[in-house]
This record gives sequence, structure tokens and C-alpha cells, in this order.
Amino acid sequence: MRRTICAVLAFLSTCLSVGATPATAAGKVPAQFFAKLYSEALGRMPDPSGWSAAVGDFAAKGCTPDRVRDFARGFYTSAEFMALNYDAEERVLALYRDALNREPDRSGFDHFTGLLTEGARSWPQIVDAIVSSGELASLAATICGSSTSYHYGTAPALTLTPKGAGFAGGTGEQLQALLDATPEGGTVYLAEKAVVRVGAMLVIPPGRTLATTGTPSPREYARQGRLVRASSFGEPVVRLQSGARLRGVWVDGQRGAYTNFTLNAINVQLMGGDGTEVSGSKISDSRGWSSLLALGSGDNRPCPRAVISGNLVTAYSSEHVMHDGVGRWTDGISVSCENAVVEGNGIVDATDVGIVLFRSSPATQRSSVQGNVVLNAGNAAYGAIVVDPLYGGDVTHDFTGATVSGNAFWTGPDTHADIGIAAGTRMWFGERADDGAGVSVRDNTTNGLTAVVGTGIAVGGMNRATVQGNDLRLSVRAISSCPHVNFGVDQEGHAQDGDFQPGATPVDFTNPSGGGCIGH
Repeated sequence: MRRTICAVLAFLSTCLSVGATPATAAGKVPAQFFAKLYSEALGRMPDPSGWSAAVGDFAAKGCTPDRVRDFARGFYTSAEFMALNYDAEERVLALYRDALNREPDRSGFDHFTGLLTEGARSWPQIVDAIVSSGELASLAATICGSSTSYHYGTAPALTLTPKGAGFAGGTGEQLQALLDATPEGGTVYLAEKAVVRVGAMLVIPPGRTLATTGTPSPREYARQGRLVRASSFGEPVVRLQSGARLRGVWVDGQRGAYTNFTLNAINVQLMGGDGTEVSGSKISDSRGWSSLLALGSGDNRPCPRAVISGNLVTAYSSEHVMHDGVGRWTDGISVSCENAVVEGNGIVDATDVGIVLFRSSPATQRSSVQGNVVLNAGNAAYGAIVVDPLYGGDVTHDFTGATVSGNAFWTGPDTHADIGIAAGTRMWFGERADDGAGVSVRDNTTNGLTAVVGTGIAVGGMNRATVQGNDLRLSVRAISSCPHVNFGVDQEGHAQDGDFQPGATPVDFTNPSGGGCIGH
């Protein structure tokens, strides 16, 4: 059973809610640090009670190196972490990834795993050695500093000792040969902890599966087989052809190590098809515009059925900025497949949009986006969840049957999403935007937490939209140039025949020149 941070960190004298003490009372609330503790130590999204407790405690007591050390110590010695039953290498890898915000160096890794394996030090003693280090003290100054994001370290991934049956690691070329030699319907297994250094795009052929032996979930990501971008090539790390499946595999874009943003250097690409699937995988630090992209009929890749479920997507090293006229932001999950099930995924710190559902014309977009969690802890985003007809076609795109339901999103107290939920994208493209029609946006929440937004819900460029039952706790601030309202509906004829929950405010989502209002 999950234990909240109040139970995990028994040394805390109190357990406060987000609203109990303003974040400004005692200075910095290091929200990205909390998010990394959950994703890198426990392999999951934060639970609402644990998040509330952490934010409230730091808001009341302030951020200091001692408190950072205590929180890290509490997570890595918690019953939940110990129940993962990691071996020595897996434990030390997970400890480095949050406590030092980087991949292990060879000498330090071998030193600590050796002490643990030989019984010369207990696990709590190893944790104490890391969290008491000068390196963490220096990092804590950054964590408690003025910036909301401290991204992720630049060290390349380390080769671990593979365990169990399956491909033990090596090069992408070696793994590609195994995949190509596997008959349709077959599976290539990676050994646990196998590291595959991918120097050119890996392709899973039609109907084949690539999985880690035992299919460990993201909760156990440190034992997943790992595909690591090993050069700056400008294509996806892995591409799935029709009916291919990726299960229980860690795909690491190494953006910290390859800091030059390259638009198409995404992590995972689904090429449409029937039964194509990415499930139970960790997808981290894409170098490109998205972390996971599912193509569809609008891309000349018909997509009768795709599944994207139970994945943990982190984008800590992405940026919410533009350099030399090029946006260097990154989506979490981007879907133009017309019949996708996008369910039960967690996305942290995507800097463009957490989940975006694109048009699929000439097909009708009928995908389901449900039960996902989007968190912007330290990186800001333009949108948490967006339904996007795009622009340039001068037609209305059909979203009849598409649903966005039962999802949750929230932010750290010092970061934001320009728009929480967007049905249509006049906010982005202004008068260039194409309209959509027919999407249903129901019963989405902020999990009882607070989302800092410029606009909570925006309907602009989406006719016949159903927007009902969404229960959002919002802190609306003057972030973008868009109207600063909880729920804004286009008043210029681009949100016709909608079925809206109470509180809709008529607004104009264009700027005086006819462009969109998004941006700062």
C-alpha cells in the first residue's frame, strides 16, 4: 500500500495541507525536488496527500540543506522503497538519480554497491553517506534557490550488471538484428538492467514486441532494460511499426548529456497501425519536441487501434524557452492516432503540453484520454491537456467520440500551465486555427490540489464541445496574454452549440493582430 509522505517521514512534527500555510510564508517550496523523489525513488507520481504534506511543510518551515537531506533520507529508507526489493545496483542507481540529480560515476557506484553487497555497510548507512555529502549540500543550495527547475545532470548512463534471461545489453545495432530476426508475433526480451546504447534509430518491426524480462513496471524502473540515446542523431530513439509493442522498457533520451535540442529527436514514435502499444515503460529526458508521439491518418499512417498506458514520462531537462526563433519545449504524450487509448500515464514537467490530442483528418478523432496525471512541478508548460485541431486546413476537424475524462493535473506553487485544459487552439494560432467539433471533456480534476494557470479551461476553436463536471482548484494569475478566467469560451463564433458546466465566461482568445493569446 502507498504510504503518504507524512507516514514515510516520521520525523516531521506536523502534516499540513497546501492551503494551510501560504508558500510565501517561509520562502522556497522545492516542488521539482518533491517530484523527483517520487519519480526517481518510488517510480510513480505523487499522491495528493503526500504532495500536500511536503508543500505545506516546506512552506511553513523553509527550504534548507538539512531539510533536503532529511526528505531524501526519508524516501530512500521508507517501507515503500524497501518493498521494491531492489538489488544493490538498483538501489544505488535510484539513490543517485534523485539525491545527486545525476547518473552515477563508475568509481562511486562500484564503491557503494560493493559496500552494500559485501555487508560492510547497511542500506541506511549508504543513504546517509550520500545525503551527507558535500555534493548534495551544493545541490541543495540550487534546490532551495530562486529557480523552480534544476533540470537533470549531464553524466551519461552507466552500464550495469544484467540479470536474468534476455539480451544482456550492447549496441542498438545488435538489438536491431535480434528484432529483425524475430518472426511476427514474437518477443525480444531485454535482461533486467540491460543497457542498450542506441546510436541510430531502433525500429521494432510489425507485430514484434520488445520487453524487459518479467515486464517490471515504472515503479521498478531501475531494473527495466534501458534504451539510451548514445549520439546526437536527429530521429526517435525507438520507432514502433504497425502492431509492434514496447512493454516495461526504459527509454532515455539523455537530454542532459546531449543538450543541443533537435526537433525530431524524440524518444518513442508509434507509426499508426493496429494494436501498436507502449505500456508500463519509463520515458525520460527527450531531446526533441515530444517524449512519445503516436501518428495517425492525418500523417498518412492509419491507426485503427493503439494503446499508450501505464507509462511514467519525465521531462526534467526540457525547457520552456525559445532560442534563435526555435522553441525548445517538449510534450509529454502527443497523439494524432484516431483510435488510441491513452490511459493511466503520469507526466512530469513537460514544457509544451502534458498530453495533446491532435486532429486525425480525414479520419474522425475518437481517442480516449482518461485517468492520466499531469504535473508541472518545476518546469512551466503552455498547457496541461490540449485538444488540438491545428491550423492551415481551413476546415472543421471531427472529434466526435473523442473523450478527455477523469484526468488530473496540478502544478507546483511557483510554476504554472498557461492553460489547464484547452478544447481547440485559437489560443495558440489565432485566426489561422482550424476548428474542431464534438470532443467531450468531463470529470477532470486537480486531485484536490492547486494548479497555477493563466486560464483554467479554454474552449476556442471547438464546436459542439461537452465540458461538464470538471472540478478544478485553480490559482488564476496574469501569466499569458489570454483572458485570466477559470473557464473561458470563445465569443467570436468558434465554440458553437457547446454543452458547458456553470461558470463559462465569453472571451476573445485572439490578440489585436489576429494571432493567438498564448505566450508570455
